Amino acid sequence: MNICLVSREYPPETGWGGIGTYTYNLAHGLSEFGHIVHVIAYAPDEEKDYKDKKVYVHRIKNKNLNIRGLWRLEKYFPLEMFLYSIRVAKKINEMVGKYGIEIVEVPNWYAEGFWFVLKKKRIPLATRLSTPLFEVLMINRKAKSLKDSLMCFLEKSLVLRSDLIITHSYCHRNLMAREYGINPKRIEIIPPGTKLPEIDIKIKNESQSNNKKILFVGRLEKRKGINTLLEAIPKVLSKTHNLEFIIAGKDEWNRYEDWCKNRYGEEYFTNVKFLGYVNNSELERLYKECDIFVAPSLYESFGLVYIEAMSYGKPVIGCNVGGATEIIDNSINGILVPPDDSHALTDAILKLVRNKDLRQSLGNNGRRKVENIFSISKMVRNTLEIYQKILSEGGKMEDSLPVVLDIGGIGKGKIKSIGAWKKAKVLTLNLYDDADIHDDAFTLGTIEDNSLDGIYSSHVIEHFWWYETESLLKNWYKKIKPKGRIEIRCPDIEWIFRFCLKNKKLFNVAEDVLMHSIYGAASVPCHKYYKKDGQFHYNVFWQGKLKKLLSDVGFKKVRRKKYNKIWLDWWPYDLRYKEYHNKIKIKDLVMEGYKL
Repeated sequence: MNICLVSREYPPETGWGGIGTYTYNLAHGLSEFGHIVHVIAYAPDEEKDYKDKKVYVHRIKNKNLNIRGLWRLEKYFPLEMFLYSIRVAKKINEMVGKYGIEIVEVPNWYAEGFWFVLKKKRIPLATRLSTPLFEVLMINRKAKSLKDSLMCFLEKSLVLRSDLIITHSYCHRNLMAREYGINPKRIEIIPPGTKLPEIDIKIKNESQSNNKKILFVGRLEKRKGINTLLEAIPKVLSKTHNLEFIIAGKDEWNRYEDWCKNRYGEEYFTNVKFLGYVNNSELERLYKECDIFVAPSLYESFGLVYIEAMSYGKPVIGCNVGGATEIIDNSINGILVPPDDSHALTDAILKLVRNKDLRQSLGNNGRRKVENIFSISKMVRNTLEIYQKILSEGGKMEDSLPVVLDIGGIGKGKIKSIGAWKKAKVLTLNLYDDADIHDDAFTLGTIEDNSLDGIYSSHVIEHFWWYETESLLKNWYKKIKPKGRIEIRCPDIEWIFRFCLKNKKLFNVAEDVLMHSIYGAASVPCHKYYKKDGQFHYNVFWQGKLKKLLSDVGFKKVRRKKYNKIWLDWWPYDLRYKEYHNKIKIKDLVMEGYKL
């Protein structure tokens, strides 16, 4: 299989964090299984192509925004992010032709695959969900700027349009499904893996130093819990002194190190070392030599650093939120503390410092869990399984698609785009023999409650009497799942009247349009194909009326959608109206609402 992995982060040049480590491990794991793997990564200097063992790496970069003066827009619009996604899409298209790439995987962070996913005819694209920008902003309690909102939109659009969605933990799947309105079944769970170092099980838990070494690894930012750790360190040192805290991770402008100097003075650094960014070989040495690993992140979609430390048989301390709860079993292979609680973190560190047997027990149990669950080979096998499944199903796994009932739809349902759903498993309900469902559109009696992701109704609701409409919508509401959506299309009588008053010169045509909107197709003399009673309209709607009806039955976020339909393109008018085909554009009333 020819596979392309896209990630700005890729060691060693841009090995900034967990996304880069995951991409590196997956790329080399897939190549070891005999597959051809290409990685598109960011080029900090010049663009280049090279081979990293069996993996082909392609470094790309954006055009210089300063030279073109585009940097002025970057304050309000994520231009660099947007242009980088265009550059990625061009590179993928080039590689599809040159290397026969069959499937692409991208991270949701930075929306690197946004431009590529917009392409209609393309190879399947999988998106792996890491911590999204909206979650980072929420944790940092930062108000969304216009630029932030646009970046969140790009990330969400990428995910919703992806053929396959992957994440690493159940808690993160539930969060993303809730925030993006995705059916959780669409999201596959594949935990990342880490390599298993060959170390002596008897000595791996303890360093050879007299001082106990406590290691933190991660970017120095609030979400990673560095603020909580720096508050806890003085409390720990006040109880015991033979400790050495090692902080490894990128510290922008030495902000945290300088803050510690100003607050605690130089003597603080006798026991605390800020190493900044460290490469892989240095990181491996730090894991091997530490006695306790601590990463009190306020939220992690998974937490790759935990399984890295556990692979060395180290006891770990994390917070009981997010993906950490699916890695750390409290008091079995580590300790979980409440997030942003420096007192609880202090107690957990002291508990491990004072109890050697507990450290060894937790470390050994952690190593066994990594061996059984978080190995690279297991991650690769699970990934290949869903890659092969999506390729065999033509680009999108049918089971993961939203199920939408098309009431009044013609023909047999299929996987297609309908209304606001870019791709859905559509079931039709109509009076024809080839319909998927034969049922009363009023009651939908054969359909279970809370079983549909959505209902799409085009020019159906006006065929019911006004006193039936509210009960009809209540019945439809019951059939839709929470977070599901309804979309209704019907003639807009308010707009039709305005149209007729403005087009008196086209009176004959306008008269027929008005008659059709109010009374139905069977009332129009020139209609030769619609002479059944069922074609008559018994109700008319305008925006305010339909919005109130949908809100009254329980739908939320009810709004009108923009939609233009040229009715005369599909009406079987006679030749006397042919000259007006390009002059008359009738607007449908299109309303949507959500079941929250």
